Amino acid sequence: MGQEEWRVPTEEALRFGASVSPLLESPASVLWAWATASTLSGSESERVHVGPEVCRYAQPPSILRQPADAVVPKGQRARFSVQAQEAMGFQWLRNGSPIPGANAVIYEIPSVSAADDGAKFSVVVSNGNGKVNSSAATLWVVNE
Repeated sequence: MGQEEWRVPTEEALRFGASVSPLLESPASVLWAWATASTLSGSESERVHVGPEVCRYAQPPSILRQPADAVVPKGQRARFSVQAQEAMGFQWLRNGSPIPGANAVIYEIPSVSAADDGAKFSVVVSNGNGKVNSSAATLWVVNE
C-alpha cells in the first residue's frame, strides 16, 4: 500500500502501526488524528476499511441504547442521547428532518415550549462503512 492519509481515531491509528500528527477534537468529543501509514497490519478478522475513514473491524455502526421518550415541564431542558458502537458521526432529526448543528451523541433543547409537545427525535449514526437509524423518541411537554 502506498503512502496515504486518513482521519482516524488516534487509538486505532497507533494500534495498526501508523504514525500520527497532532490531535484534533471532533464535534462528538472524540480525539482524532491524521494518520499516515505505508502499511496497516491486522488479522483477517480485524481488517480495516481503507477509504476516507479507517473503521475498526470494517463494520457499520450499531446502536446499543436507543433515545428514550421524555416528559419535560414547559420551560425546562429536554435531553436526548444515544449510545452507539463503531460510530463516527451523528445527525439528529426532528420529525424526520435534520436539525442543523445537532451532530453529537447528545441533543438538548434548552427550554421546551408547547410547540415541542409530541415531537419525535431520532438520530442517524454513521461511519465510513454505513449508517443506521435509531428509533424515534417522543417529547411530551407538560405544564408545571
